[in-house]
Amino acid sequence: MQLNRQLVFILTTLSLLIFFEISLNSCASRSAPSGGPKDTLAPVLDTAFPPNMTLNFNEKEVVLVFNEYIQLKSAAQQISFSPPLKNKPTITLKGKELKIGWKEDTLLENTTYIISFGTAIADYTEGNVNEKIKYVFSTGDYIDSLSLSGSVMDISNGEAVEKIMVGLYDLKTIKSKDSIPFNNLPTYYAYPDENGRFSLSNMKYSDFLVVAFEDARGNFKMTTGKEKVAFIKDTISTSLEPEPMKLMAFDPQSPDRLYGARHTDRGQIEVSFNYAPKNLSVEFLDTSFNKEFHFLSLNKEKDTASFWFKKGERDTLALVIMSDSVALDTAIVSLKDFDDASFTLKPKYKEVKFNEPIYIKGSTPIKAIYDSLIYMVSDKDTVEIRNAEIDKNPLLLALKPANRPKQYSLIFEQGAIENIFGKKSDSARFDFSSLAKSDLGNLDFTVKVDSTSPIVLQIFNPAEQKIIDTTFNETIKIKMRYMKAGIYEVRIIVDEDGNGKWTTGSYFDQRQPERIIEYLEKAEVRANWDLDLEWRPNISEPQYAKPKESLSDKN
Repeated sequence: MQLNRQLVFILTTLSLLIFFEISLNSCASRSAPSGGPKDTLAPVLDTAFPPNMTLNFNEKEVVLVFNEYIQLKSAAQQISFSPPLKNKPTITLKGKELKIGWKEDTLLENTTYIISFGTAIADYTEGNVNEKIKYVFSTGDYIDSLSLSGSVMDISNGEAVEKIMVGLYDLKTIKSKDSIPFNNLPTYYAYPDENGRFSLSNMKYSDFLVVAFEDARGNFKMTTGKEKVAFIKDTISTSLEPEPMKLMAFDPQSPDRLYGARHTDRGQIEVSFNYAPKNLSVEFLDTSFNKEFHFLSLNKEKDTASFWFKKGERDTLALVIMSDSVALDTAIVSLKDFDDASFTLKPKYKEVKFNEPIYIKGSTPIKAIYDSLIYMVSDKDTVEIRNAEIDKNPLLLALKPANRPKQYSLIFEQGAIENIFGKKSDSARFDFSSLAKSDLGNLDFTVKVDSTSPIVLQIFNPAEQKIIDTTFNETIKIKMRYMKAGIYEVRIIVDEDGNGKWTTGSYFDQRQPERIIEYLEKAEVRANWDLDLEWRPNISEPQYAKPKESLSDKN
């Protein structure tokens, strides 16, 4: 009887345990334990040996201990000394401890040193960066406390410049004033942030020369003179309340040169320069060569010209490249055998003013027009075009129909146009819109300046095509009639060298880029409106920006 009770008790207990396990499994889901919130805190400097801001410093290394394990990111580029050391320091990391060492007799006497870390210090797990870490010490009896700040912007596009070193040179410590950034290390230096801003702290009181340049070799010196550069012509002095410096970086002007000439297609030679020559022309060196046809067309930057010709029986062609009727150079071009190039047509503009021709552009120069094969089609009728003619630019066909509907098409039947190589065009159809007087506006723009230098006025239409480029002295009034509606960009160049165009700067000549001032108000042309504007720019406060190249295709 006693045995039966024990057996019942055991079976009951087992049943309860099984029931309890089943209940747990059905009421709770199993998952990995949470790791807690993500670490978003950057490392913090906990201890420094010697301490930060130490005076009469005479050690050969500093040891920095952080509050957590760290990693270094681009330490060689990000960790920097100001003033720079003659030799690169050694950098070693072990866990939370960072050591920076240098050779004996490296430090200057009575000098405040700043070790900046940029984005080099990051925590080991999440990579959080502390950009505010700075270690300062002095080999003298006090820490310098003056500061300067400023910004560097690119003159070509007005954008911030990051990859440039801003160097300050203490004129009291420099023996030779000649080619300072080539022969001397900067006393202080800084790199701008993504907004182009930079700052220098713990500086001594002195007079400084300021030069910023691309330090491609990482040796703190200009090496070629071709680097992007910015400078302040006058020296600056540190003070308690300094004005922020504004530096405009520019690319120095390379010497004008002809890259060369090459045969690129049937009847086409491409002549390339690193600049835009004035009044470019090309002539045959051998006057006995067949001159039945030759013609120059320029690209939009006007630094590359396509020279069209009829080949004849030649293997080479000798050319004289000329600018303003003065010979620049000669070129010997090897002529290749090309297959017949395709001959295609396309409209120059699909919206055409009522008072302008309709231009059709050929892929090669046009020789003949068979206008009986050209028609204008609208929703009302079909009309033959009888007044088509080759423009003075042989790549263009100009059509001047007497009447133009609001919407119309031009149809070119096969063989309507023939190029200089005797190839005729395929059939084509192009759709156009006509702009009437009521769709256009008029703009009178007057500029008055007080300047001893000539002034270049440039106006760009809403499509960023240069439509005005002219020089004046004191006052000019431009009358533009039947203009497309939109915002027109207006700017002037203070043409100090009188060459009729914008000129970049030169550090060697201590010449800043020519000043450019933009008209900040809206020069807006409205349909069926007359607009009369007057501008009196203050040329002493320029807004730097490189002049846009004309996007208008003169071809």
